[in-house]
Parts: sequence; C-alpha cells; structure tokens
Amino acid sequence: MKIVIWWNIPCKAISGVIKELSKINNNEVIAITGRLSDSRKNMGWEENTFSPAKHIFIEDNEWDSKAKDLLNEYSGCFHIFSGFYSPKRINTLIKRAIKQKIRFGIFSEAPSNPYAGFKSLAAKIYHTYILPFKTLSVTHNAEFIFCLSGSQYEELRKLKRLGWSAEKIIPFGYFTEDILQINHRIPNDIPEIYCSGNLVPHKGVDILIRALKIADEQQINFHCHITGQGPEKEKLIKLTKDLGLDKKITFHGVLNQECFNNLQREMDILVAPGRIEPWGMRINEAIQNGQAVIASNKIGAKELILASGGGAIFKSGNYIDLSNKLLPYLKDKELLQKGQTLNLEYKSKIAPSNISLYVQEVLNSLHENKKYPNPTWL
Repeated sequence: MKIVIWWNIPCKAISGVIKELSKINNNEVIAITGRLSDSRKNMGWEENTFSPAKHIFIEDNEWDSKAKDLLNEYSGCFHIFSGFYSPKRINTLIKRAIKQKIRFGIFSEAPSNPYAGFKSLAAKIYHTYILPFKTLSVTHNAEFIFCLSGSQYEELRKLKRLGWSAEKIIPFGYFTEDILQINHRIPNDIPEIYCSGNLVPHKGVDILIRALKIADEQQINFHCHITGQGPEKEKLIKLTKDLGLDKKITFHGVLNQECFNNLQREMDILVAPGRIEPWGMRINEAIQNGQAVIASNKIGAKELILASGGGAIFKSGNYIDLSNKLLPYLKDKELLQKGQTLNLEYKSKIAPSNISLYVQEVLNSLHENKKYPNPTWL
C-alpha cells in the first residue's frame, strides 16, 4: 500500500525519514506539504524536496481545492497527517478522510503550554475541557499516533487525556537528516558553547546567560554564541551587558544555513535551556555533530542525551542547576571529549535510515495486527 504523508511545511525534522522510508518502501511514498513558512526561513531553513519520495507542494491559496483533490486521488493509500488539532488545514483534511473512510495515522506533538499568567490558564482550560471534544472523532478513527514529544510519561498522558487509547500511542520525536561533516575538533582552553533558536521567553536563553555569569565569577574560560532572532533579543543583550559578559557572549542574529553549519562545526557544547519545548531538534544536530549537550528536563529531546550519556540534564528554569551541570564540562577537557565521543557513538541510532526502519516496522505491525515495536533509539 502506498503511503501519503501530509506535512504543513517541508520540514527538515521529517524530510530525512521520508526519504529513507521511500527507499525501503520501493518509492511508494508521497509527501504533500505547503511552502516553507517565513518563521522557518528566518531561522535559516531552506526549502528542498523529499526526493526520492514524490513531493507535491500546495500553495497557501490552493490548499482547500488542491488538497481535497489529492485526498480523493490517493484515497486508496494509507495517509499519515502531521497534527490532529492544528493547523486548521490539516484538521480539515482529517475530517474529510474520516468521512471517506480512508485509513490514516497521525504525527503530532502533545499539547504544549509555554505561556504565563492568564494565557497559561486559558490554554490549560482549553486543553482540558474543549480540545478533547473537538478531537474525539480523530482519536476514535485514527489507527495510531506518533507522539513527536518523545516518550516522557507526562507527554503521553496528555494524549490519553485527549482520548487516545494507550495502545494507539507510539513514542516518537523529530529526526533530522544526516550531517555529513562531523566535528572532530579537539577542545582548546576556551570551550565554545552555542545556543540556537528563536529568542522568545520559553526558550530560556536568559537562564543560560545567568548560568554563564557563575562560570565567569569562577574565572572559567568560555565563549558562547547565541543565534536567532525574536522579541527577547534586546532584553537579552542588555542582560549580557549588565552582567559584564558582552566580551564572552556573541549574538549572531539569523544565519543562513551555510554560515550556521560553519559556526556549528566549531562548537564544543550545545546548551538547550528551554523552559518547556515539545522536542528541540538542535539536540539531534548536536549529537550528529559530535558535541556534548546540556539540556533542560522540560525538553522532549532530552531523552536522547539520557540514552547517549553525552551530556547532562538540568532542572528547567534553574540557572544554578544549569551552572552545576555545565561547569564540569567547561573545566574538564577529558569529560568534554568523553561526552562528544558518546554522542558520536550514539548518532547512528537517530539517523533517518534507522528511524525509517522503525516506521516501516510500525506499519508492518499494523498490517499484521501485531503490537507496535518499542523505539529503537532509547
């Protein structure tokens, strides 16, 4: 049976898996996406295809008509949709698939609440009392859901609260394409740290800056590179100056993919300080680049570091705990190199070739009416 994968944008978090899945599935994979969003372009993403899978683009103004036609054209295939409560255009397609009795599964993060104050309360009420009723038909008719927030108990429980039965929930994540140029740099006396992503409150860059102040007070050498753009940028630059760290922290803004790759290859440690994030694909990239990773315990991809042993996990929002976990890697070159080596040894487990085999196993078990296999990367 042909597989049709609907994704809102041509996302590099899934493109490698789709490419490899197409290879092992005799090229019987069709990827249908919209165009790349401006927010992703601002992060340095570039639009590419999912070849050898057949890749069909739908322009924003064509979505209603063309997507409906494609759903009809491929009605005899097995469909996997990215999301089940948002975005709206995917949710509309799922409702059509249900009416047409088309077999389908889901890729989706568990609902996340990165807000504070009234917005946080409103989101909690919506997720608890409104969303389960809106998604009831999806949870009943879908054959499975790949949980893109990983295998954390709390994330899986969020899906159960929305009506997903335990046997339909399959822990998953985001898995970027292979990185061909690996970091083999031997750390020097000034470890290079980086932190990438949008500069918004829930990314927790302020937590990293405050942790680095502790390192500075202990006269530990380091240099930190922060990339990305966002509403917090000026506030973060001011905090850096107020703490006297402006010579040790560089804000690069948005880098194109080539410039970011060049910077990334020179880094020793990734710090992912997010207060709460469903996944955090830069952790995958750091592992593939052979860098040690210090990550918040509220980031889905932290489970990769727990599996690899190539770094440490700190308590979300706690800059003192972050400094306690980061400073040993800044002080001890052997510990840093050990973390890097462990991640390089682990990287094959999160390679698209391995993940696509797991997806195929899931689909085979569906066909054979068997229990879904356990994740191969944990």
